[in-house]
This record gives sequence, structure tokens and C-alpha cells, in this order.
Amino acid sequence: MTQEEVAAKALTLRILSELERGRGNPTLFTLFSLARVLRVPVRDLIDVGDGPRGVAPLAERKAVSPKRGRKPKPRYQVKRP
Repeated sequence: MTQEEVAAKALTLRILSELERGRGNPTLFTLFSLARVLRVPVRDLIDVGDGPRGVAPLAERKAVSPKRGRKPKPRYQVKRP
């Protein structure tokens, strides 16, 4: 299939070309639409890595406790003429 054929069935040519270059951040809807048109599973479109499936247990993660106290208020600058 050409880019134009895939784009006509799933999304726009601009979005498809950005995804191919690795510049886009597709939504799940976009991934599923593209996988349906190409007749491949979604996992073939994304890089899932070679490591074990799942996430590391909480005990193995390095966690940093949040800072205590109130969040500072944003400082707005007053524009003067």
C-alpha cells in the first residue's frame, strides 16, 4: 500500500508521514485505526521493548517523597504603560 492509500482509509497524509518519521504522538484511536487498515496487531506498530512484560514492583522503584509545605503561588507581572 502507498502512503496515500493508507492515509485515505485511516488518517491524513500529514499525520501518517509524521508518525513514520517518529515525530508524532498518536492516540490509541489512531493506532487502532492504522492497525485495522494495515491488518496488523497494534503491537507491531509500537516499540514494546525486549524486556519482561509488566512493571517493576514498588519495592524496587526509587521513590522520592514530595516536598512538604504549600505550593508557592505563581507570580504574575503587572504590565505598566
